[in-house]
Amino acid sequence: MLAYPGDDFDVTPRMVMGDGDGLVNLVSLLAVDPAWRRPAAYFRMLKVRNVSHTGLFVDDAALAVIISAILRPN
Repeated sequence: MLAYPGDDFDVTPRMVMGDGDGLVNLVSLLAVDPAWRRPAAYFRMLKVRNVSHTGLFVDDAALAVIISAILRPN
């Protein structure tokens, strides 16, 4: 989120990070969770802590979690 001091939109805003993964807010990330938990769902939600949204593709520990979930039987 960009935060401006008061109503002064002519100054450079301050970047305020939310509680998500640096790209998507946590509320938005979790909004799909109930639908994905249905028995007939085609998706599985994984929570990988301390990894950015794009870091999921390059962080070895995150990749290990994801690969393990993919290989796990339904």
